[in-house]
Amino acid sequence: MKLFKSHWPPFRPRISPVRFRWPCHRLLTEQRASQFQDNLYFAGFDSNVRFLSWADFLLGLDGTGNGTGTFSNVFESDDQFGFFNRQYRAREGSAFAQDDYRLSRTLTLNVGLRYERIGQLGDRLGHGSSFDFSKANRNPPPGGSLDGFVVASNYSGSLPPGVTRAKNTFATYGSGQNAIAPRIGFAWQVLPHSNWLTLRGGYGIYYSRPTGQAFSISIPSAPFALARINTGVTNADATFQTPFQQPFPTPDSFPLFVPYSQSTQLSIASIAQDFQPAMVQQFSFNVQQEFHLDWLLEIGYVGSKGTHLQRLRSFNQALDASPSDPVNGMTSNTLANIPLRVPVPGVRPDSLRVAESAGNSWYNGLEVSLTKRLSHGLQLLASYTFSKIEDTDGSETNGISAVNTLPLGNQNAPSQRWGRASIDRP
Repeated sequence: MKLFKSHWPPFRPRISPVRFRWPCHRLLTEQRASQFQDNLYFAGFDSNVRFLSWADFLLGLDGTGNGTGTFSNVFESDDQFGFFNRQYRAREGSAFAQDDYRLSRTLTLNVGLRYERIGQLGDRLGHGSSFDFSKANRNPPPGGSLDGFVVASNYSGSLPPGVTRAKNTFATYGSGQNAIAPRIGFAWQVLPHSNWLTLRGGYGIYYSRPTGQAFSISIPSAPFALARINTGVTNADATFQTPFQQPFPTPDSFPLFVPYSQSTQLSIASIAQDFQPAMVQQFSFNVQQEFHLDWLLEIGYVGSKGTHLQRLRSFNQALDASPSDPVNGMTSNTLANIPLRVPVPGVRPDSLRVAESAGNSWYNGLEVSLTKRLSHGLQLLASYTFSKIEDTDGSETNGISAVNTLPLGNQNAPSQRWGRASIDRP
């Protein structure tokens, strides 16, 4: 796609000097304001049990009953409790000004500037929450820690030690809500007395409102919800008859903060503290040549660069340990010591999931077209595009929409996450 699409016929300024003086321009302005609301009502979320084999399903015994002493036949049990309703609100507004300048008979300049207020989604009920990974306790005491938990400014309860209150209802830093988007383009008839050759180009910045799905990722997390996931060794006491932990939390239990420590296996889902709207820079340059009457050849380059793109990342990925660089006392890397090598002990290695705006993408395209205008009953259009799209999350096909899919590979290595995008069509 082009920022400034070429039109047929080629650019042919025909302005009489008797009626106009250069430079002349035309100013356009626009303003608007709006409010969004997204009301979510959930009766609850599902509970699940998982088995590694059909034989495990048939036995359904705990670690003592099946003789292993360590693993239940019910490999995993997970359930969720809490207040899941939300009444999200967001306000936004924008103002736009654009001016067309005809600097000469052969050169036209288009300049625009857009301001956008892209308000984030805050819960009117005061149930907004998040987790600040930078404030997490990397060596929690035996009694546990709540460092890193964040509640919204309209949270009505008292704050336990370690929990912080945000300055807004969306429980983040509120980054990127004020966006400035300049745009510029030009059209130049290279030869002053001939329309044989025309150059066009443009550059612009565009912003995209974040989806409500990113903010709803924290609904099943503390303090208004509790997600309990027990897998493997931690689920050794489960049977098919009684697969879930007892007792079950009651509505009176919430708001509920569960401290994390070496002896816990919490699951936390959150929106990133510095989450902000996605930004796309688009640019184009093309050449139009009328090499023969009614025949037009156009060659152009079109590109775009996306930053602050929405994605899901696991922040508690196990670290590499070595004798020279131990992690929580571990000096080697094994499957058994993965829970001991995580940045935040007490939180599951795959269950500190954060919806962040740290994705990037590149699109580059070479476009060629040949057009013959209708004459003598014949018209023709032939075009060819050579393009490629690359991004940092090509393996994540539905991560944010499903809120449960993480990209493959090292979560913290941008070079390993970079590759051809899943939506790329060569």
